[in-house]
Amino acid sequence: MLALLFGPSCVGKSTVISVLRAGGGWRTVPTYTTRPLRKCEADKLSVSHGEFEYMELHGAFLGVNNFYGNRYGTPLAEIKHAVEATSEKWIMDYPYAKREVFSELTHVGFILMPANSEQLEEQIHASGRADRLRLIVDEYDKLVIEQSSRGLDYPIIVNGPGEAVCAAASIEEHVKSLWQF
Repeated sequence: MLALLFGPSCVGKSTVISVLRAGGGWRTVPTYTTRPLRKCEADKLSVSHGEFEYMELHGAFLGVNNFYGNRYGTPLAEIKHAVEATSEKWIMDYPYAKREVFSELTHVGFILMPANSEQLEEQIHASGRADRLRLIVDEYDKLVIEQSSRGLDYPIIVNGPGEAVCAAASIEEHVKSLWQF
């Protein structure tokens, strides 16, 4: 079973994934990236630009995204395994704007959001990514506008500092209601 976690940068997606991995028997589909990994980031694999290009050329990725000057690849083989796994829980974070890549694949999704834009700005500064403040807030604003205009495709889970355990519990509860684990 594959679960996708969407949300703006700095909202705590990697932290929630770490909580799920530690306490709920979840596995992660690793995202390959050309950027160095952040502390406590166990859901990504850093590779050189050359390695990434080789993998892309040989069809290793379901999708490739470019953010903030870095490349991110979703590994096709691992996604297929996660979708077919009926007794395993797999999770990964993915950009909401690119969700159509998964339209033909069985999955459940969740959108992790801050309580408000002020909280997001605090999290951006706390993470040391203030240089991307405007881009991240724009990403958040697009989700808020889409939610108010037509609704979002997945349930929203509010996350903030110190709330990752609660957010992970909400995901776990929702998944248990859909699948028998």
